[in-house]
Amino acid sequence: MSETHAMASAQTSAAFGSTQKTAKERWSDKLNAIELTGVTDEDREIFYSNYYHSMIKPCGWQKESFLWTEKETFYLDFATLWDVYKTQMPFIFTFFKDEGRGIVKTLLKYGKQHGKLFNALMLTSNMNVESTQACCLGCYVLYDAYVRGLVDSLETDDMFSVVKLEIGQYEEAILSAKMEKTTKLLDVTLIAQSFAELAKKLHRTEDEQYFSRIAKHWTDAFGNDGLLKENYPYYEGNRWNYSFRFVHDIEKRTELAGGKAKLTKQLDAFFAFTDENAEEDRFEGFNNETDMETPYFYHYVGRYDRLSEILRECREVCFRKGREGLPGNNDSGGLSACYIWNFLGLFPISGQDNVFLGVPQAKKAVLRLSNNNTLTIRAEGNGETVKQVLFNGEQITGYSIPVAKLMQGGELIFTKMQQ
Repeated sequence: MSETHAMASAQTSAAFGSTQKTAKERWSDKLNAIELTGVTDEDREIFYSNYYHSMIKPCGWQKESFLWTEKETFYLDFATLWDVYKTQMPFIFTFFKDEGRGIVKTLLKYGKQHGKLFNALMLTSNMNVESTQACCLGCYVLYDAYVRGLVDSLETDDMFSVVKLEIGQYEEAILSAKMEKTTKLLDVTLIAQSFAELAKKLHRTEDEQYFSRIAKHWTDAFGNDGLLKENYPYYEGNRWNYSFRFVHDIEKRTELAGGKAKLTKQLDAFFAFTDENAEEDRFEGFNNETDMETPYFYHYVGRYDRLSEILRECREVCFRKGREGLPGNNDSGGLSACYIWNFLGLFPISGQDNVFLGVPQAKKAVLRLSNNNTLTIRAEGNGETVKQVLFNGEQITGYSIPVAKLMQGGELIFTKMQQ
């Protein structure tokens, strides 16, 4: 080897070593946002493996934007929002301020320039990749960032502006009852309700009226049996997979189903509690993003025990160590983030200022939040069903808590029923 080649090789080796050291330090810093105590080595390995997979997308392309000329914060490889908006985006916003702010800036800048939000943003000229899946998901992402304190006060006007542009694409179809898909009808009307409530809180009267006019049509998606209408195209599932979306007006939703007893019966059939061979037994579970949040719908009918059983079985069967440790296509980390939330005993409802409470698996988890507050989760007892939850000494009713309240930090204590 010549002296020149030797010097170049040494420089390359040194550069790689420095890069490797920096990467290790950065990953260690990110992984330390959640500290677990009282878990087995196997659970720890599964947890942090999924933690890692929840963070590999989207990627920061600072100073390398190909969409606009300014050398500013830019995030890429949203492939697609369908895969990540329910669990992974709330995960990033809850724990990582810089990354969360970068995602917000990218969405707002794109929306202002293009008059709409993207469903996918990758190294491709087609920004609407897989647009058949769903719509207005960028609106959900912005809302989830806002309730976690990651939308700057000066950006609020921009947020409302781009959300109105995005929802406005579907306004005529919704008001004239010509929306092509019931699932997209729910996508638009439910996030419109979220922004109507937010507009009311911020005294934005015109915005509140605009969003409310669209939001009230969410019931148009349901048929006479209280499930979504039949004979419509459903992406990666059927109408049962989509019928248990978390609407804002649960009393009206229960009425559409024919009452609480009938709604419970439908849920039990869907999860095969009543007939394991029933046609409607189509729960995708944690194998796909379609209905990963649906177990928490049991909160609405007062069957916390059912939720606990589903979470236990899925945790034991779906996520393991090794190459086959994931239950399905992890896409961009959506399933992994779902596991993380369930393990912590929390589950965010995208598009709502609401986190459902499940069954935490660690005796203690210390969460360092994106706003620099700290939330400590403790689990007392060894059962699989929780009988009481205290947040900063106050008993929580309904097994849910507002996002904004949770982000204040403090102590969340779950008392489990002894087996």
